[in-house]
Amino acid sequence: MNDLIDISLIEQFSYCAKQAKNNLEGLKIKNPEMEDGAKKHKKNMIKLCFFKTIRAETKNKSAKRIIEEILFNNHQGVFRFSEVWVESKKYGIRGYCDEIKIEKGHVSIIEYKTTFDRSEKTYFREAPVNQIMAYYLAFSEYFRYDLPISLIVKRVILSIFLPYHDEITEEHLGIIKRNNTISSSSWDADLNVDVYVGSSSECTQLGYDNRIKEIVSRIKSKDFSHEGNKNKCSHCQYKESCDESLI
Repeated sequence: MNDLIDISLIEQFSYCAKQAKNNLEGLKIKNPEMEDGAKKHKKNMIKLCFFKTIRAETKNKSAKRIIEEILFNNHQGVFRFSEVWVESKKYGIRGYCDEIKIEKGHVSIIEYKTTFDRSEKTYFREAPVNQIMAYYLAFSEYFRYDLPISLIVKRVILSIFLPYHDEITEEHLGIIKRNNTISSSSWDADLNVDVYVGSSSECTQLGYDNRIKEIVSRIKSKDFSHEGNKNKCSHCQYKESCDESLI
């Protein structure tokens, strides 16, 4: 188990290999409170989005059996699971899927990305697609599932920042409005923007499974060679402390 790579590192490596190295080496960022807040923000967003779903978090065997029961026994209806643990010994990866949705026997893996920039274009990017492809590979092995799966990266546009100290309350659970929008005095989010939607077979045909193998191999062999990119550095949480920052 300990030699499995966290799937979140695959996204970081895809963005910038040095970012993954900084993470592994525990490099401090200039504003750790902001980073912690961002992580908590996404966690709160997931709670708000999925308060009616089954939480399959951690390596819970009973949760795994419930998902397997739905996968392999042709249950009708819509089932949504948040924070689903998956792992693959073949590819050497592990992690938590933001959401697994099973609707009339069809499986979708959904990864949520938060942003405050409503004008940000919805375009194909390698890093999140590599990440969700890794989740697919781990899900397929962990649940022994070999049918096609939809892969979705969904951008959540946040207009107001939820304070770090806010906790999910009954009031929060009552603020979901029409059109898949969440609003409150301190938080507003549009949940309907898909950055990438594809299928597991398409990604396999494009060679993303081999790309995951390559990334995991490079991380394990500590090969973090890369070409500097000023634009990427400007959006990196390590830009103030990385010794190779171009900013």
